[in-house]
Amino acid sequence: MALMIMQRDFVVKSLGHSIEFAAGVEQWVPPECHSEAMKYGAVAVDQKEDLKLEKAPERPKVTTGQNRDEALLDAMIYLQNENSNDNFGANGLPKIGAVKSIVGFDVSGAERDAAWMKMKKVLIAAKSPATNDV
Repeated sequence: MALMIMQRDFVVKSLGHSIEFAAGVEQWVPPECHSEAMKYGAVAVDQKEDLKLEKAPERPKVTTGQNRDEALLDAMIYLQNENSNDNFGANGLPKIGAVKSIVGFDVSGAERDAAWMKMKKVLIAAKSPATNDV
């Protein structure tokens, strides 16, 4: 995975590299910078279908007794699919206010960051072929 794409204009600085993304434009990223770019919302070009929607996203239904981590993950998936610049900060992460408006409870920056990274890992795992270790 060398080509990546981001849903907003952003510059990723990592390990002496400065990688300038334009919204929706494929950009080559050195392999050693992939995790840093993904931290700010970049996805591999072969995963860019995740950035496009065939239908409008469904807002997750969060009730009081629901698992907090599950609600946060659902919110991250919703925000990723909604793909609205209004919901993301300059760092490429969802704004805490946007997350809070979806889940209905206070969210810390650390919780938001952890849920965002978990969502990215879920997307990558869904795209990876299953392997059989012998």
